[in-house]
Amino acid sequence: MAGFDLVVTPTVTAGAYTAGDIMGALLTFKVGVRNTVIVNEATVMIKAAVTPTLNLVLLEGNPSNTTTTDNAAYSLNAADAFKVRKTIPVTTLYDHGTPNEYSSGGINLVVVPGGGADVTAPYYVDEMRITYTAVGNVEDVGEHGGTAQVTEFTPVDTGIVQKIKGSINYGALNLMIGQVSSDAGQDIIDAAFASKNRYSVKIAYPVRTGESTGEIHYLDVLVTKRVWQDGAANNVRKLATTFEVCRAPVVVAGT
Repeated sequence: MAGFDLVVTPTVTAGAYTAGDIMGALLTFKVGVRNTVIVNEATVMIKAAVTPTLNLVLLEGNPSNTTTTDNAAYSLNAADAFKVRKTIPVTTLYDHGTPNEYSSGGINLVVVPGGGADVTAPYYVDEMRITYTAVGNVEDVGEHGGTAQVTEFTPVDTGIVQKIKGSINYGALNLMIGQVSSDAGQDIIDAAFASKNRYSVKIAYPVRTGESTGEIHYLDVLVTKRVWQDGAANNVRKLATTFEVCRAPVVVAGT
């Protein structure tokens, strides 16, 4: 089973902390999956050569009744007590010289993402440190979206066809690509076709007028077709491939 790292860089005070203070305020870890995950290890990297005693308090929701600002004294409000999943001492020191690294391994805590913006879909969120590789020479991306199955029933007394909306199929992307042997993205398509695993696809749209970031669609796909199209004498050699979309696309609007 593959793992991944979640990295958060807190904003800290350029000054002294007192024992029992909060370092970095409330931190949100963007897991990016709908299902359960297992927390295996926690690591804190400190740029200065200091030796604090650190505890990581994992919560299943925002402790809205508790003060969570940086450099404030930690005092959990009783109303937030049942939001605590686990308090983990982060005590193993690795001295790198000036920076110090503290870690705690063997945690093996099963958690479920809390919801909202932190839950999108499996292996989509860029914060998970997935590296997306561009596929070169794409001529036609095709279409993607959902189509609902319609079940029809006609009562004999009315003769009117009744329609019931059923299961939804999120279809397939049928891409046409100019084949290039040295293209890293096309190499990943080859590997994905040979695999039974799902792959993450990121479609980044151009920035439109009034936007600073373009719209992005994240897809969870199976690569089910990879066919070379050689064509006639004056044709470009092409690669026809199909991405079967396994769940609803995650759409991140442009801003």
